[in-house]
Amino acid sequence: MLILASVCLLALFAFTSCEKPSMSEATEEEESGGVVNGDIQVRFRIAQIEQVPFEDATEGTRSTPISELCQRISFGVYQNGKMLKTVHEQVGDEHFGQVTLSLAAGSYQVVIVAHNGEENAQINNPEAVTFKESNHLKVTDTFYYYDTIEVTEDCSVDVKMKRAVAMVKFMMKDTIPAGVEKLRFYYTGGSSTLDATTGKGCVSSKQTEFRDVTEEMIGKPGVFYFYTFPHETEGKLKLTITAYNKNSNIVQEKSFENVPVTRNQITQYTGYFFTDDPGDEPSDTISGGNEANGNAAFLLMTDDEWNLKELTF
Repeated sequence: MLILASVCLLALFAFTSCEKPSMSEATEEEESGGVVNGDIQVRFRIAQIEQVPFEDATEGTRSTPISELCQRISFGVYQNGKMLKTVHEQVGDEHFGQVTLSLAAGSYQVVIVAHNGEENAQINNPEAVTFKESNHLKVTDTFYYYDTIEVTEDCSVDVKMKRAVAMVKFMMKDTIPAGVEKLRFYYTGGSSTLDATTGKGCVSSKQTEFRDVTEEMIGKPGVFYFYTFPHETEGKLKLTITAYNKNSNIVQEKSFENVPVTRNQITQYTGYFFTDDPGDEPSDTISGGNEANGNAAFLLMTDDEWNLKELTF
């Protein structure tokens, strides 16, 4: 299980004039025949972020250092459909978050992806950015930028990163019984591949993610979550949660037919998973949501920083 902890939110790159990460600080790749070689200096600077972290609206601010929020950044520059150069950076690099390129005059497409995975995002194709599984998470909190820039003279480009993912979070009111070893989250309707030109999911995934249950978690309420890239701004998932014992026998299983997901929003389910709900339907909620599970209700709350949709199960 991953308790909601480190979440990825992009804040402010601190760029200095004409600085460029050295090979010891970042991984740089060039496609055969693609050359980024000119005398015009272009600096990319993250000037605005879309939201504070999912975890706690009071914790993050628009000036939080990027090194406290994201583990990896991948930068790509393209021209006429061809990848010219990628730069990958990770926390600990001396100039983490600083990118300056020497370009010739012309038109370029730029992609920047920031996330919390343990390996670099694969951005050879900006319309199909992929990620390798990290700590049982195929998708982590992810931010993206895409634009076409016209290079004519030395300049700085202010970049606004947008969150690409939706989060689905389950908070159990009952406790995890002895003998449970892992939970499986299987869903359709989302994507684990990102089209960074649109910020939408681009593959119809049948996604399976497992969460380990440790001895310390037994006898306590469980909190589990996962991320997905919605195909549109809003969408629906079909989700099945299955608890297994050490012999891979099913201890409990529940299905959710219409799990609402919205980019940059948490869909949070709270309820009883291993035991029956004792009742006491909240009086200030709006009936609806997950009709397949009977007494479902949701409460939508918004403020200036992030959106949260809460449902009971």
